[in-house]
Amino acid sequence: MSRQITLHALPILLLLVLCWPASLLRAHGGGLLQVAAEPAGPYKVSAWTSPTRLEAGRPGHVTVSVAGEADAPVLDAEVLVQIGSGEGDEIMSVPATRAQSANKLFYEADMILPEIGRYWMTIRINGWQGSGEVAFPIEVRPVASTNWFLLGFIVLGLVISLFLFRLWEKQPAAPVPRRR
Repeated sequence: MSRQITLHALPILLLLVLCWPASLLRAHGGGLLQVAAEPAGPYKVSAWTSPTRLEAGRPGHVTVSVAGEADAPVLDAEVLVQIGSGEGDEIMSVPATRAQSANKLFYEADMILPEIGRYWMTIRINGWQGSGEVAFPIEVRPVASTNWFLLGFIVLGLVISLFLFRLWEKQPAAPVPRRR
């Protein structure tokens, strides 16, 4: 009996996990590496943006790592993330802090860029060792109409569920005791 319950519950559990919204499973940090150990004054800065495809009107996230002498993490700096147009106009400025970071070695900031286009992200660091900045281009794209990644997982889940159901159907029935 318990084997039947397990075989029935497995496809349902698998579908629930696969259909769970990816945004709820995604932790802060990580994403697309934009700069790696880039010199910024006395510091070395690494930065990641997520999601990997920044979309207009949707939340975006930047994670910043600041290292000082001997590549030791700098944990007491002021980190400011500025987004500007190619012409030098500042569109927004957001402080990156360790308070909202899952990994307290990183600084993190959230943002929403309202329009499609190419922007420059500048990360400014100010600490007791001095100040520095690093800049890199980012692309904000239109909202994707189809989430192919999620759709692929759902199809995969259905195929696996069908396979498990067929496997369960082929299990031999329990023998019926004969009367004498």
